[in-house]
Amino acid sequence: MFVPGPPGAHNWPPTSFSPKTGLVYIPTLNNAWPYLPKRDWKYVRGAFNTSEDYPALAEFARYYLPYCSPSHLTAWDPVSQKQVWRVNHDHPVNGGVLSTGGGLVFQGHGGGIFAAYAAKSGERLWQSEIGVGIMAPPVTYAVNGEQYIAVLAGIGGTPALNHVELDYVNDGRILAYKLGGQAALPPVTKRQPGSVDVPPLTLSPESLARGDSLFSTHCARCHGFLAQGTGFLPDLRHSPRAVHDAWDAIVLQGAFHAKGMASFADLIDAEDSRAIHGYVVSQALRAPALVDRLVGWARKNLCVPTSWVAD
Repeated sequence: MFVPGPPGAHNWPPTSFSPKTGLVYIPTLNNAWPYLPKRDWKYVRGAFNTSEDYPALAEFARYYLPYCSPSHLTAWDPVSQKQVWRVNHDHPVNGGVLSTGGGLVFQGHGGGIFAAYAAKSGERLWQSEIGVGIMAPPVTYAVNGEQYIAVLAGIGGTPALNHVELDYVNDGRILAYKLGGQAALPPVTKRQPGSVDVPPLTLSPESLARGDSLFSTHCARCHGFLAQGTGFLPDLRHSPRAVHDAWDAIVLQGAFHAKGMASFADLIDAEDSRAIHGYVVSQALRAPALVDRLVGWARKNLCVPTSWVAD
């Protein structure tokens, strides 16, 4: 296990510098990742050539909890090269930062909270419980001399694909605040459990194992390890029958290219596609055992302590 993992200690969400305090306000991360090398790795043109063993990563993800490390907002003194204060969040996704001339720092995070902090001390002075995660940075503007703070709510990118599981419909929305504002926040729609409507597929244990390996290698980055989607993209286990009927057209012929699902015909053949399809169907029909339910709960509610992580 290594810290930080692929997202780094800071990713793309913007930082902010205040000339009044002389501090830089940074969305920081403390994520962990098991870099498992593939011993017989060879370069494949067009593949995701990181030399990682994705099937092993999938098995690791079944029982261990490396992805839920919390994020934080860090105030950093660039002159003395020291941390001045830090606010810990209870969610692994944090948003961009805005600092204002009035001595405030605004930031949202993936737990659906948008808050204002004192720029000098980090004390939380105000918050709004939005219910939808935030990654974007806030902005401020004035209309007829009245100041507003606006932020785009909604989670996207890699965190939405495979770092967090969304229990709500991830509707993007722009929210604007002003002093004395009385408007109600828009309601949040809970994500409903998906149905299972899969075709009968009879594959050998060897073919299913191959489908597992191929799915982990080519599909899991977007559709989730173990075919457990986060809700950002459609969960393949709950695909309508029409998707199953058009499986090869989608996977090999690029029928959904306009939706972002390109053809994988340069990496897999028809037999591979059938093995992957069989694996997805098997995961859809799989009744989770008690240990899986317990692990699923733990992955949502527990995190790996940093002290467990060795370099």
